[in-house]
Amino acid sequence: MILSKKNMGNPLKSTKGFTLLELMFVVAIVAVLASIALANFNQLKTKAYDSTALSDSRNLVDSIINATLGEDDVDFSNVTPAGAVGSLDTGGIARDPVFFLSPGVVAVITGDTDEGAGNDTIVLARVYHSNGTADPLSPSGKKEYSCFVDESTGTILLP
Repeated sequence: MILSKKNMGNPLKSTKGFTLLELMFVVAIVAVLASIALANFNQLKTKAYDSTALSDSRNLVDSIINATLGEDDVDFSNVTPAGAVGSLDTGGIARDPVFFLSPGVVAVITGDTDEGAGNDTIVLARVYHSNGTADPLSPSGKKEYSCFVDESTGTILLP
């Protein structure tokens, strides 16, 4: 069999493909881009957690106002681990919750709507997400949103 002169010297020279060095450069570039994307993704995820807490705090105020206008007897300070707010009345009797927190959102609430004793509704809530932005100055260590409802003065403070 007669081989051409072209293939006799080094048959591997005519093969096509990438060198190991070229592949290493590509992998290094992809790794750098992935690390940048991951850092940005974590920041966006934390902002989304904070937005969820903010939304829940605003919706919680609406629930407090509706319970006050409906003259419901609600103990807002009773927040179950599952996130049900106001599942007891001020006498400790079970009732339907007036609000459900989103998963991961925590609310520390003081106050109730005990209308029977001639008291006005005064409710203060601190709402935060357990995976939200860190804030060493807040009691929870997370970025908190405070809301306040005072029926006697008609004051409603939203975050």
